[in-house]
Amino acid sequence: MNETKQSKKEKESYAPLSEDELRMLKASQEGEIDRSTLPPHDNSDMAKAKRYVKKNKLSVLFVLLTVIILAAVLFVLGFMLVSSLLNRPSTDDFTVILGDEDNKYTVKYEDAMIDDVFYLDIIKIAKYADIVVSGKEQRIKLMCEDGTYVRFEHGKNTATVNGTRVHLKGTAKITEATDKKDFECLVPYSFIEKLFSNPTVGDTPGVRTVFSSKDNKVQIGRVLYQSGTPLPISFSADCFDIAEEDSLLSYKATYPELTSICSKKTMLVNKNNPLGEGFTPQGLFSLNELGCPVVEDGDYLLISDAALSLCAMMNDLEKSIGKKDSVVVTSAYRSYSKQKGLFSTYVTELMEYKGYTREQAEAEVSKTAARAGYSEHQSGLCVDLIEKGKLELDESFEGCEAFAWLKDNAYRYGFILRYPKDKISITGYSYEPWHYRFVGIDAATVIYEDNLCLEEYLAKF
Repeated sequence: MNETKQSKKEKESYAPLSEDELRMLKASQEGEIDRSTLPPHDNSDMAKAKRYVKKNKLSVLFVLLTVIILAAVLFVLGFMLVSSLLNRPSTDDFTVILGDEDNKYTVKYEDAMIDDVFYLDIIKIAKYADIVVSGKEQRIKLMCEDGTYVRFEHGKNTATVNGTRVHLKGTAKITEATDKKDFECLVPYSFIEKLFSNPTVGDTPGVRTVFSSKDNKVQIGRVLYQSGTPLPISFSADCFDIAEEDSLLSYKATYPELTSICSKKTMLVNKNNPLGEGFTPQGLFSLNELGCPVVEDGDYLLISDAALSLCAMMNDLEKSIGKKDSVVVTSAYRSYSKQKGLFSTYVTELMEYKGYTREQAEAEVSKTAARAGYSEHQSGLCVDLIEKGKLELDESFEGCEAFAWLKDNAYRYGFILRYPKDKISITGYSYEPWHYRFVGIDAATVIYEDNLCLEEYLAKF
């Protein structure tokens, strides 16, 4: 123990002198200072610290700056944490007010927040705003008085606004009515907010929506004129992100002389509405020249809008299924004389090969083919499609990949399946999965959404 202390003292005695000590030693040697008058040497921790700072100024400054920076970072992080806690959205249930406090309802937080996206039932809002709601099962449509509309499909992350497919920023969730819950169509609130923000009078929309994340309250109200009459409501796709490029636009740009690819072509041609021998459509376009896939023999014609729309549809069909020319046009415009010849040929074949009388043969042929003057093909608005390599049109076409795509997408190009399986009693013709008729995008969309045939659509509108 004593040896240790002695050793420590020896080490201290050999420690280098400070500047003050050297100065005093020098002064005492030169006789300038009486050492007996000098204060005792300060060897406290504070004095040592001061002497260390004097010797290591740069090191001490670096340490000091590091401490200041760390303190500032910790302060900022703490401030951000506190701010995020204070501004964190409420997890309370949502209150939706339609017009006033007398018309409000509550939605549970877990039912409204799906995958961190806030959803609301757009059907409740539509009914409050007197917007027509139609559709069934997995598809519903909202239509305003001016004819603008939006359509949702269950599980789809897009919606169709006036024929244009746009992004939802989520997926539509359509549920059937039960004893405890009404029919619902849940869509992201952000989409609802944009949909109703479309101004119809000046800069004022017909419906105003306000959402407060602090108390989870949504207020939705009709905007009124000074007279108290509600402003009209209109839907537009302009404020949304387009879901996919509309190939019809590129075709329209290629042929600028066409004024409207969506024009109405709802001429009814059936057994009760013949065209007559003298009817010939104007402005027929060659599908061959437009590059539309056709069978090799003959020239195929349609009127302008139908021809360009068909080319766009066939082009997108090939891209979607990844097969070029897997389906081709086997019949388009037919003149009165050609239709007359075809009908006569079909009748003759039944008489010769199956022993039918002329009356029996004509009745049988009429189930699948029209007499001259009664055929849609004379209108220049319809085509028959066939799988490449096949020789005859038959119901096996519905089993091919192309038919599945056409069933869900033909309306986007203005075409409808003209003779559906469940509409035989109305159309008067057997089911023809190969026969597509151009009616324009607007009419085709309604027919597709409401599961109508052309006769039903024309009777309704």
